[in-house]
Amino acid sequence: MTALVFAGVVFVIITGLAAAAKLAPWLSLCLAVISMLFQLVAAARGIMADGQELAGHVQTILRVVHWIIDFFHNLYARHREDVEMILSEVTRIIDFFLNLCAAWYHEEAEQYTLAQVRAATNNFADLIGQGVSGRVYKGTLDDGRKVAVKRLEDGLRRAEDTFGVELALLQPLSHEHVVRLVGSCAEGEHRILVYEHVDKGTLRGNLDNNNAAAPPSWITRVQVLLGAARAIEYLHGEDVIHGNVTSANILLDRSLTPRVAGFGASVRQELGVPSEAVDIVQTEGYGDPEYDTTRRLKPATDVYSLGVVMLEVLTGQPPVRANNATLVSWALPSIQARKLKDVLDWRPTSNPTPGQRKALKMVAKTAASCLCRDGDSRRSISRVVKELEEALKLICNG
Repeated sequence: MTALVFAGVVFVIITGLAAAAKLAPWLSLCLAVISMLFQLVAAARGIMADGQELAGHVQTILRVVHWIIDFFHNLYARHREDVEMILSEVTRIIDFFLNLCAAWYHEEAEQYTLAQVRAATNNFADLIGQGVSGRVYKGTLDDGRKVAVKRLEDGLRRAEDTFGVELALLQPLSHEHVVRLVGSCAEGEHRILVYEHVDKGTLRGNLDNNNAAAPPSWITRVQVLLGAARAIEYLHGEDVIHGNVTSANILLDRSLTPRVAGFGASVRQELGVPSEAVDIVQTEGYGDPEYDTTRRLKPATDVYSLGVVMLEVLTGQPPVRANNATLVSWALPSIQARKLKDVLDWRPTSNPTPGQRKALKMVAKTAASCLCRDGDSRRSISRVVKELEEALKLICNG
């Protein structure tokens, strides 16, 4: 454990030195945040003997971190790019400590009664979303935690199947970019899943043209893509194929950190089996052409869908445009012809920096490689992660 803490200290020092040259005016604030994180993690470590208390303390850490990030955004709104570069570095530090916490303690999903769920949601009063398998409601548990309650409504047999699949898949998973399953309810004909509430909406909602007053910056967009790609890489490492990667299934918290959700179409891949013969309904605009032909789901299907999400991030456009043309058919030809500027979203900035331009070209090239019709010709998800990491470095370095 001493070695892990020492590694964390070294990581913080190196990160701070790298940022200091360009961000000297903000360095003292950044160090203050890091110092607070050290104190909070030290406090959490001190109560490791009691797992439930540790889980609660980790939640406290997250709440404080979110408050700090909100403070930075509000106080330094006029220096947005500099602040976001700092937040990028701080996020890396946060991820390091959260991974340590996850290794110490993994919280099991709870079982709730229907009465508890009704009380938490005020009898399903606040509808916040609807998917292919059911509706999602906002709720608050007795201990004050905000949750998203997914009520499966496809008939008992279908709901039972979806309930069982999602429960079996999600309970063992623990990753900072995968939405966390808090608990479940199976009572009578009711099948309900309770997730952590991610309160900044979906990536699609944040990119929507109607939200033009405050469109996500390029650094935020690439950070979100990278987080989503890391989540998919993790899922594939756990032999899980998501099956429905969309911008509506990428949720953002207050610090705009992504969580991949929407596991209703997910399957666990059999060991040594390259693809699974399953029948899923693909979301319009994200459909893998190879799956349409073979009806066999494989990890490359998720890569294709992530490629569509990359186009959404680059262009700001939805997966299906007003004339019913898909985003792929509209944007991909321009990207392949090296005319990214013809389809690029200019809301973040009308004059991208050299680093931004180079990074966006890299993201566009990665997206195009993810959208090959032949699944075996697509980028591996590990390579996608590496290329997005490089793109983020380019943006941060200007």
